[in-house]
Amino acid sequence: MKIKIVLLCGLAVVTLVGCQSAEEKFSEKLAESLINSSTGGEIDVDIESGKVVIKTEEGIISLDGAEDEGSITLSDTEGRPKTAPDYLPSLSGATEFNVVNFGNMDSIAYTVPGTSAKRTCEMQVTLLEGMGWAINSDFFVFESEESVLKSYLKDGKIMTLSCNLEGVKVNVVMSSNDKEG
Repeated sequence: MKIKIVLLCGLAVVTLVGCQSAEEKFSEKLAESLINSSTGGEIDVDIESGKVVIKTEEGIISLDGAEDEGSITLSDTEGRPKTAPDYLPSLSGATEFNVVNFGNMDSIAYTVPGTSAKRTCEMQVTLLEGMGWAINSDFFVFESEESVLKSYLKDGKIMTLSCNLEGVKVNVVMSSNDKEG
């Protein structure tokens, strides 16, 4: 949840910050203060030419301020966000959606109840193969009850599918972009 708050605050900073260098330091300090008070953590914000880099103990988040470049959608609701691409389907009962659309890359992540990443991934694969996705034989495949990693091809796109068990839920992530040469 903390990472979602950081991302949302970071996106707000991107929209508020222009390229005025005199206001950049003030904006950075304001953003750091807002994010730190929201998360209770130590956040370092660096704003340069409309790009926001947020450094936390958990990692680095980089957001580009160019509005036509892409978007990040976070949702704790049970409904699938409208920004989720149709060609990356989600299983029934999915919640906690995260969607990224940036340039030629689309990504969707969600959570479903379950105790086996392998069984959940098999259901996801059935949906994907029904839509014409084919296994990428050039990519290694990893499967266990706790974690699955596979790659698929369709219409000039390459997609990576990951399913990971976390307690009594499975996190499913699909990332797709145009296949290069």
